[in-house]
Amino acid sequence: MKFRKMRPAFFIGIAVLILAACAESAEPSQPSDVPEQPAPLAGTDWVLSKLYGMDPVEGTSITIEFTDAVLRGFAGCNSYGAPYSASTDGMLAVLEVELTQEGCIEPEGVLVQEGVLEQALLASVGYELGPSGLAFLDQGGREVIKFVNPVQVAQPTEVPELQASALWSEAVDDRTGLRFAVPCYWEVNIPSVEQDPTGLGSATLRNYNDAWVQAHPRGAIGPDEGAKKMDLYYMPYSDVGLEPGASAEEFVQSLVGPGGESEIISMEPIDANGLEALFVTQEGTFGIGYFAAVPLEEDLVLVIGSGGENSSDFQGILNSIAYLPEASVAVPSFDPAPPPLGVNAPCMGKVFGTGAEDLAGVLACEGVVAGSAESLACEIQAAFLARDMQTLASFMADPFTIGYWGSEGGWGSPEDMARQLGNLWLPQDTSGLTFTTDRALFPPLAGQPADQLFGPDLDPVLLLYSEGWGPDGLGAGILYIVADDSGAFYWSNLAYSHEHFDR
Repeated sequence: MKFRKMRPAFFIGIAVLILAACAESAEPSQPSDVPEQPAPLAGTDWVLSKLYGMDPVEGTSITIEFTDAVLRGFAGCNSYGAPYSASTDGMLAVLEVELTQEGCIEPEGVLVQEGVLEQALLASVGYELGPSGLAFLDQGGREVIKFVNPVQVAQPTEVPELQASALWSEAVDDRTGLRFAVPCYWEVNIPSVEQDPTGLGSATLRNYNDAWVQAHPRGAIGPDEGAKKMDLYYMPYSDVGLEPGASAEEFVQSLVGPGGESEIISMEPIDANGLEALFVTQEGTFGIGYFAAVPLEEDLVLVIGSGGENSSDFQGILNSIAYLPEASVAVPSFDPAPPPLGVNAPCMGKVFGTGAEDLAGVLACEGVVAGSAESLACEIQAAFLARDMQTLASFMADPFTIGYWGSEGGWGSPEDMARQLGNLWLPQDTSGLTFTTDRALFPPLAGQPADQLFGPDLDPVLLLYSEGWGPDGLGAGILYIVADDSGAFYWSNLAYSHEHFDR
């Protein structure tokens, strides 16, 4: 995910509106420039045991299998594939890796691990095949990936019984008796019997509240903000022109309608806690959307829509529903996702919101060598803390480029961009700003190297990460310090997020 010079654009790798199915295989085309060589790895399949010497993230299993010219496998969340060539003397070349685009949120770190796996595959120039398994080697002969035969992977002898997570609550629709599990901090807005005598009014579930909406810096709510929203509708078959007892497939076809703005991509039969239902993926004006149609009675269907995000929370709610009096709510065994930054969720066992995960402190600038990149970082820090926009402008490149995390970017003169910083993104009280050059304290950035967010043409010497930005203190910036041809340092670019990127 990079900025393009002519039209800077920032795209989040894990927070996307359109998610491809995790089971969908990546099928890269075979390039014509791959030389025909013996295929000593063709027909073999393996399981990853070490990635740069580290064990895989707990709860993930990374696989790889080889055909004559293509390798493919499962990376823990997404499927992947790539053309490759391998010779009998141990030479290896892996070309462009293609991944599906599922945005898994657990196990924690799975998407970062996928990014590391992709880099390791592309860095591999040799392999060793022996009794202990298959190893991929980099240019220096170092082992970057170690695979073992699937039969060497220990299989559990006993599957532990899944325990319900305590971080879900049970919600009840008194109009119909429908019950379901919902993350403990979510808002559940269900009309009462008095408000909706027909019992057919919609209900809304969301992981944020009105105060968060009003304080939201951009005024637009979406999955890239960590926001999740679901709508529940009760619909008689007659609402779509069908007789009672029609099939769920007929209902969905009539609901979406032929020749409309939406098109059905797939209808997958699912078991929603004992209820036969259909999970529907559709494409419309605003991209991919998801909903489930759950027949409750001969003339009543429950429609549960999640917009453009098929999240684990959505699946947990869908699979928990209970309608008949004798049915029990199936509380998910996994914990729900955390709330958007700025929403308190004390029931989750920690406080989320302003200052909850902030860095602390500023750069220690005593003894910094004058004229160094570190010295410029200290001068920039001092100008920020003093809210000295004129001095900040003097450190900037002309033009100066800003990229917005999850949105587009732009550029302008140092004076204009410094004015924009001061008016929009810096708090009036700058005492809460923090600064660090320690990469271990940087946000994960969905596994993307921070140096490469603006593309390969930018070669930063030093990166400065700062939190406490914005009117609410939830924003953050990554500042890029580069050197010119004479060796002098200047501030060239800024990556900005109004919600601490993906920390």
